Amino acid sequence: MRAVLALSLVSFSAVAADLTPSSWVLFDGHDRNHMRGSTDDLKRAERARGGRERLFWFHSDDGGDFTITDSATIEAVLATFEPLEKIGEQMQKLGTEQGHLGERQGRLGEKLATRAEQSARKAARAARHGHDAETDSDDLDSSMEALGTKMEALGRVMEALGQKMEQFGHEMEVASTKMNAEVKGLVAQAHQKGLVQSVKK
Repeated sequence: MRAVLALSLVSFSAVAADLTPSSWVLFDGHDRNHMRGSTDDLKRAERARGGRERLFWFHSDDGGDFTITDSATIEAVLATFEPLEKIGEQMQKLGTEQGHLGERQGRLGEKLATRAEQSARKAARAARHGHDAETDSDDLDSSMEALGTKMEALGRVMEALGQKMEQFGHEMEVASTKMNAEVKGLVAQAHQKGLVQSVKK
């Protein structure tokens, strides 16, 4: 009897291992989809869903397509997304800040170009009339120098923001790996509880 039970447990574990999701889609019931896969996966998940209910669909390379409608499992899967969403929000804010900074750099660049053009014209006029070009362009040179200093300062800020964005990217990668592992664990638990349903083709 014990040998039969042990054999059954081993067989069950093998089947559970076969249901490791290689791609998945979660419909949270609020018109938001979370997914790891292709547009073809999304289409298959939508066909399996049919209506507008909350549903977790996944594909296993060894076993076809499956769905989970258990509320507790879906809530647990949703909870695994929170760290990624928080990092994503931070990256979005940082990207907006970089965009504004880039606009400021662009405006400063235009001013520098205008000052340089003015300086060149003054130098040309001074040369034609035999004036001291350096004396005539002192004000412009000071203005260009001040603009250049501002541009360098903005460049340093942009570099710091870029490093921060790179750090967020690394954190996103780590959080994504952790999330995928947690989702696989939740699918295995759901399968052990008999909550996984096979999608009929």
